[in-house]
Amino acid sequence: MRQSGGVSGKGNVATGDAGGKRVLGSTDANGILVYARAAVLPWSVRIVPSGIPDASWRTRVHHGRAARVLLTALAITLSGTSLSRDDIPADQLPSAGTNGASTIVVDEGRQRVWSVNSDSDTVTVIDAAKLLRLAETSVGKNPRTLAIAPDGTVWVVNQDDATISLVDGGTVRERARIALPYASRPYGIAFDPRGDAAYVTLQATGCLLEIVGDGTVERAVDVGPTPRGVAVSADGRRVFVTRYISPVDHGVVTEVDARSMKIVRHFELAVDPGPDSPVGGRGVPNHLAAIAITPDGRHAWIPSKKDNTGRGLHLSGEALTFESTTRAIVSQLDLGANREVLAARRDLDDRAMAVAVAFDPRGGHAFVALQGSNAVDVLDARTGALTTSVSDTGFAPQGLAVDRRGRLFVQNFLSREVAVYDVSDVAPGAEVALLGRIATVEREPLPEVVLLGKRVFYNAADPRMSRDGYVSCAGCHIEGGSDGRVWDYSDRGAHGGGLRNTKSLLGPAGMAHGPLHWRADMDEIQDFEILVRTTLQGRGFVSDAVFDARRADWVFGPSNAGLSPELDALAAYLATFDEVNPSPHRHLGGVMTEEALAGEFIFHSPETGCATCHAGARFTDSSLQRKPAGGSRETHALPFPMHDVGTLSRAAGDFRPNTLRALDTPTVKGVWETPPYLHDGSAATLMDVITVRNPDDRHGRTTQLTPMQKTQLVAYLEQLDDTAVDTSINVAPLDPANVVPGVLGFEVAVGERGGVGVVSVTVRLEASGRAASTAAIYVDGNGNGRVDDDDSLVGQETLEGSGTQTIRFPTTVLIEAGHAASLLVAVDHSVVVLTDVGARGLTSRTRSRVIGTPL
Repeated sequence: MRQSGGVSGKGNVATGDAGGKRVLGSTDANGILVYARAAVLPWSVRIVPSGIPDASWRTRVHHGRAARVLLTALAITLSGTSLSRDDIPADQLPSAGTNGASTIVVDEGRQRVWSVNSDSDTVTVIDAAKLLRLAETSVGKNPRTLAIAPDGTVWVVNQDDATISLVDGGTVRERARIALPYASRPYGIAFDPRGDAAYVTLQATGCLLEIVGDGTVERAVDVGPTPRGVAVSADGRRVFVTRYISPVDHGVVTEVDARSMKIVRHFELAVDPGPDSPVGGRGVPNHLAAIAITPDGRHAWIPSKKDNTGRGLHLSGEALTFESTTRAIVSQLDLGANREVLAARRDLDDRAMAVAVAFDPRGGHAFVALQGSNAVDVLDARTGALTTSVSDTGFAPQGLAVDRRGRLFVQNFLSREVAVYDVSDVAPGAEVALLGRIATVEREPLPEVVLLGKRVFYNAADPRMSRDGYVSCAGCHIEGGSDGRVWDYSDRGAHGGGLRNTKSLLGPAGMAHGPLHWRADMDEIQDFEILVRTTLQGRGFVSDAVFDARRADWVFGPSNAGLSPELDALAAYLATFDEVNPSPHRHLGGVMTEEALAGEFIFHSPETGCATCHAGARFTDSSLQRKPAGGSRETHALPFPMHDVGTLSRAAGDFRPNTLRALDTPTVKGVWETPPYLHDGSAATLMDVITVRNPDDRHGRTTQLTPMQKTQLVAYLEQLDDTAVDTSINVAPLDPANVVPGVLGFEVAVGERGGVGVVSVTVRLEASGRAASTAAIYVDGNGNGRVDDDDSLVGQETLEGSGTQTIRFPTTVLIEAGHAASLLVAVDHSVVVLTDVGARGLTSRTRSRVIGTPL
């Protein structure tokens, strides 16, 4: 194997001392110092519990200067075990620390650096020697991480279209694309360092895939919800996967045996017991996006945030503060003892959102990317002490890579660049030298105002956003989603109320779904200025004079738009969140399952009443239109359409003074990925929502449903997203023999992909000489073609005059997917001709119209 040291000049001759004898050595074509065979004495390898050889070795050769040394195993003595010999030079194996998922990687062989551009749907390749961008090439939608295969192909994981792009490492062209399970939202990828298997996490489905070199999915294992980060041990036997959204009381890293693809164990990252202080605090590790194994293979580091959900006026009697709410941490696992080393966990003060870790080649220093702080902290890998920091790396650093020359490459997501630093000799407190910045995209994919808003959203380092740089919008709503936490906001007055489950921002497009928060306490995005100044203790984005003059009416007063370019930009950015993520519970192509389509009919039926509040295309009746009586928090009057559905409770602090006794209706689109549920997170599952937390039928009438119907209703909820549901109807006359005079009978048959509501029926009446007074439409309950007691009246119109006229019946007749309904139009003394049936999809609200040959 090759042992890395310093680099001797190419072709130079060096001398060494072996056992008192002078020996000659010369560098080969790769700059490796090679000695004669007699120069090196026998040496031994000790296998540590992790299965990784101890890197130490001894020889009597003394170098006059640093050199890279070629060590050749001439003989192997077996002692108590069996060994296999590898002739693969170490510099052809992955660099230490690069066997984990990352947004940026180094190709040492080609001297290239690859980086993802998630907003541009591209990857960029950089000349590592010249620090210049070589090319930018298109891949799939929203590339998140990438890895270099043993053959030099770059595999790029595309989250939004669930694919992996295979990019030729030489030509920089995509040569193939691997399709992964529908809507699975893949994220992390890491290769087995000693083979050709890639391990890929599927965040939406909870799976880890093993994919071989030809793109075939070999095996899969269910590793639990929201898997994201992945790393593989140097021997290729152990695969570690992080759970991105943590359970309530601990973080999770799952170990999988690569040989059997079975779960070995779950590492639990413990709750930090605190105490809360200006430099530390309580909390649960959450948003575990990455994991990195130390070069010696003995430990794994997991960057994350830490959420202090145990603190609050209602829960503990102590209000949350700007420095105690959420903090940045790095946790460590001992891979020999197979446990977390809680004493080695590092709380990074005045920092926000640790998202990536990388190590120098010797393993002496760890580099931690702090996305919200626009910084990289350099820690002593052995003690965890802060050595120095790289400030102002660029906006939102998300990925790190260190090459063998000791250069740190930082992928700055929102600066659209890679910054390069010299970390070959990091000294405590010393400034780290910047070597260059390389722009990664040719064209900015976002409008200027949206990019500014996105930077505001992520940037906790801006003192206008938060005091001491602890938190920004992205702290709880990373990528627009939810952190899965329930916070005690009892101290926030009109903007609090008790325990509050973090809502996802995906879908409402900013204000398109009505007022913000569970309490409908804001009517524009610019209103967040008041929370920035109070909760986050930031300086604010408008001048003090302007804010003070408008403070009493800041919320629900005159519009705050136009007072701050940053707040207006934030509103523009949030408006881009106009869709939820597609549900992986649907069939390929977004087709709903048969079970969900049955649930669709149950959801929209008047008997259940779910669609009464979760109404329309937005699946919410929330509205910015105030009620005529206005509203008052003192009298608990409701200014907007709000409801008490029986879920308010004293346990959640919902009856504190000046608290509204009702809640804004959230959309149910996208709920497949936002547990826990309800305003206080008291329902762990959607089944709990309609059963355990709805005993009195105040949240829809569900107690009368059978167990199968409840399962069908939950299946529908799990598949609600913004993917269009194809609907179709076919209209045919009923058998004339079954239809009495004066009645037009016809059947509306619905396609199998989505239920519909018949919203209108239009007929032409051809008078027979006598005026008819009324025209009515019925659902034929027994299919006999006659209007009788079994039929339901669904529309009626009063007629005027006796001539030919056209009548349109507004109506609502729900028809389940794959089913049909018979309708009867009854008009005395007229010939009735059907000219139009208007229908609307129950889920996607697409219009289905039939205009054709009159019946």
